[in-house]
Amino acid sequence: MTLKDIIWFESCDSTMDICHRFASITKKELSIGAFSQLKGRGTKNRSWVSPKGNVFLSFLLHPNPLKVHIIHMLGTLAIYEFLSRNYHFDNISLKWPNDVMIQGKKISGVLQENVYQNQNLIYSVLGLGLNVNLEEIYNIDTEYTSMKIITGKSYNVKNIASEVIPYFFNLYYSSMTTNDIVSLWRNKIDTIGKDVILEMKDNKRLSGKVKGVNDEGDLLLVKTDKTQLTVKSGLVTKLIIN
Repeated sequence: MTLKDIIWFESCDSTMDICHRFASITKKELSIGAFSQLKGRGTKNRSWVSPKGNVFLSFLLHPNPLKVHIIHMLGTLAIYEFLSRNYHFDNISLKWPNDVMIQGKKISGVLQENVYQNQNLIYSVLGLGLNVNLEEIYNIDTEYTSMKIITGKSYNVKNIASEVIPYFFNLYYSSMTTNDIVSLWRNKIDTIGKDVILEMKDNKRLSGKVKGVNDEGDLLLVKTDKTQLTVKSGLVTKLIIN
């Protein structure tokens, strides 16, 4: 899939929402890009700051149901590989479950939404945001960075998107096994071994040390009382590293 295969919008409500609309009329994989979003969203429907000058992409996908749990992993791995290979940025890591970090600051995030009918997977949408020309002027509750903040240079957003997309689809169509993908993703997560606080959807908080991540992408947490929990990302609204 190349740049010419993307449907571009100057501005839209959300590239993910557009993918959902297209899902009723096509069974093909589809890429939607926008220069800005009016209603961009992140995990748990938190708003995603979406000013012009950054990459906002969403992919309409029809994955094997047995591999649906790795789609968000492919998104973060694609950004990781793009930043390290094309621009040689250092200190890149993944923060469980959906963020790409540089020097401990967020530069990218992904969001996966799956649609089922009678317990059968119909399609998935993966949203991907990359801070390209974002400047240090926004009051965001997460420390962030961007390609421009790091290098002092401005970039052509369409060109950046055209470089990112092949990384994702090369992984998506790869012959790598699910276990290989999970292992590759897990090895880049810097959350493992750290003390964290998890803010949960039920407004409770869990504290402990991250022991690891299992093959389904769930977090293995050793609580302060030494009991171990398996935590699914869908139950967590925020992860704070102590």
